[in-house]
Amino acid sequence: MNRGAPRNDRQISFTLPRWVMLAGWILCAGSAGLAQVVFTLSDLEKAMKAIGRNMALANTAIASADFEGAKVRLARAREQLSPTVTFWTNEKKADAVKLVKDATVALDALDVTLSANPVDPAAVGAAVMKLDAACQACHAIYREEDPATKTFRLKRAR
Repeated sequence: MNRGAPRNDRQISFTLPRWVMLAGWILCAGSAGLAQVVFTLSDLEKAMKAIGRNMALANTAIASADFEGAKVRLARAREQLSPTVTFWTNEKKADAVKLVKDATVALDALDVTLSANPVDPAAVGAAVMKLDAACQACHAIYREEDPATKTFRLKRAR
């Protein structure tokens, strides 16, 4: 015995696909907005300064044979370096994207070297030099020093 209003199966079957389609459209539109990461020049400058601080601390830790401490700093530097790819991609600088990826590989190689048991100081020294060379390769192209403030900034003309 049906006490409610008469059910219109045609109306339900017609409205359900519309709701499913609408929900799908909203999800797609929302996820497309999430995929558009903005990484500004200011973000790049902050990241580079933070990477520099972490690398200095990692070098200090390596010099005092605190290899676990150095690995923590390298991991933090890697976290800060990786998103910079977005800036260079948006700037359409494929060479800079490659340089960032090369530096990331060098960071990972140093981390692996510091994870050896026992740690080989000569191998660590070589890995540090490779990482420094990877960083300097990008800095030589994209970084300049302000003569007045002695701070570094991005070379825009290129």
